[in-house]
Amino acid sequence: MKKIITYIIATLIAITLIMGILTIINRFVFLPAIYDPANFVLDETTYIMGDSHTQCAIDPEVMPNTVNLSKNSENYFLTYIKLKYFLQHNKPKRIVLNFSYHNFSTLYDDEMLKTRRNVMLDRYYPIIESEENVFTSKHDIDLLYTKLKYDWGLPIDFSNNLHLYLYLKSNKEPDIANYPFGGYYRYNGTCNLSQETIKHSLEAHYNKDGKNAGISELMYASAIQICKLCAENDIEIILVNTPVHPGYYEKIPDIFFENHKKVYKYLQTNYNVTYYDFSQFPIPDAGYGDGDHLNAVGAKIFTTELITVLKPLEK
Repeated sequence: MKKIITYIIATLIAITLIMGILTIINRFVFLPAIYDPANFVLDETTYIMGDSHTQCAIDPEVMPNTVNLSKNSENYFLTYIKLKYFLQHNKPKRIVLNFSYHNFSTLYDDEMLKTRRNVMLDRYYPIIESEENVFTSKHDIDLLYTKLKYDWGLPIDFSNNLHLYLYLKSNKEPDIANYPFGGYYRYNGTCNLSQETIKHSLEAHYNKDGKNAGISELMYASAIQICKLCAENDIEIILVNTPVHPGYYEKIPDIFFENHKKVYKYLQTNYNVTYYDFSQFPIPDAGYGDGDHLNAVGAKIFTTELITVLKPLEK
């Protein structure tokens, strides 16, 4: 019995020492290096930003000098945080921002602050400049977990941090796609278009558990902040409403069409934004991944068309 207790104590001490060493490495070596904004220096002149709509719809391989920084489920508040982070050491000439009807749904607020708060907090906490905002105002187990992971350096995600650190050291640039907040073009070679996927998308954006979504004041205010930030940095901002299937489009609640017009009018008047509405652009059914996302076939068609309407950037 005594030997067993001694073995258990020795094992616990060994685990504690190992965890302590990994925590020190993570806190003082990996995290400061991989989240240093100075590492995020991009050569591209055009940034694609938004949620899964632009992530799936705009292929940077088709559009020269473009990087797709979109992230699934990323709302305007989170895009604003990310854009500020990237602008610390970058000066893009153009931002192409997703401007779809669902971007102003209160379900985006609920997802960030309630239903998936742990996921969103974990993604964006490393690049939040101040905790004095709506995202981190609630002190709970999710915030504690995130603080332990990023502020204290507990090696919860040690293997991924090791990968990001080694990649950074060997390539002298970050592996953006593998960062929690990192964006990328999502290549999708399949087509799952059906009445079921259309219904699922509509419920995710406009109606959940039988409750109709409203218009989010937070998303409205954040869209303004994004445009204001671009104006202050002399960056052209292009608002793009990406294609959705007619079966999805025809069931969008009227309140979101009305709000969309109101928001655009305000942004155009105050920040001289350019808006292209491709929501009804003809994409064959084979070009949809589901009811509101394009697949690789649709992305190539759409990106090619988008290039034709964008004015060439000044050199």
